[in-house]
Amino acid sequence: MVPEFKPEYAVAIEESDTDPKQYAVTWSARVNTGGWTMKTDNVLVEEHMGAMAARIWVTLEQPNPADTVTQAFETLTGKHEAGATKIERVEFSVQRTVRGVNYDTPT
Repeated sequence: MVPEFKPEYAVAIEESDTDPKQYAVTWSARVNTGGWTMKTDNVLVEEHMGAMAARIWVTLEQPNPADTVTQAFETLTGKHEAGATKIERVEFSVQRTVRGVNYDTPT
């Protein structure tokens, strides 16, 4: 059995050199084969405990074990432009799925 791969995640807050300052949040997942996809489900920017926070939810879908894929590391990325809103904190949540597998959720 092939061990499950654990993607490497990164999140960054970007600040422009322009005046007025512009802010963005970027995120990435480094994966071990082709065939992975990352979809941004939601980004919420709100004040939390006195600081503006970006809360990001993504779905990372890995290839089905039966799929034929390239054996090469890839980096999947996402970005949210926050404009003049200064982002001071980021929360990043990942739901990981496998292509072709149905996940039942309670109603």
